[in-house]
Amino acid sequence: MTMKDKVENILGEFLDRNQEYAINAYIGSGIIGKSIVRLLIPVDRVVKSEEENYSIKWKVFDIECNDFSFLYEDIMDCYENSSEDDGVKISENVVMILKNGMKVEFECCGERM
Repeated sequence: MTMKDKVENILGEFLDRNQEYAINAYIGSGIIGKSIVRLLIPVDRVVKSEEENYSIKWKVFDIECNDFSFLYEDIMDCYENSSEDDGVKISENVVMILKNGMKVEFECCGERM
């Protein structure tokens, strides 16, 4: 499986499942695990999977000014974490590890924004 397929399957399906909810994106060090910044990605996001990169765009006050774009060649790993309580999935997140040591963690915050 190519990294493009992996990102489309894992992150793409996560964003589709949670399309009615805002997503928190935590960016930080994959080495020490400390987050540097948290971004709130609202419901009206646009997701594109292109040949060389995967992007998420969203607006602030009707201005398209925020853009997450990841080159597939810069992604080292992408995986999903989830926990269950009596067989019911109670939390989930997708973690993307970049070759430069950065980690981006996407988490559904459960709010319709």
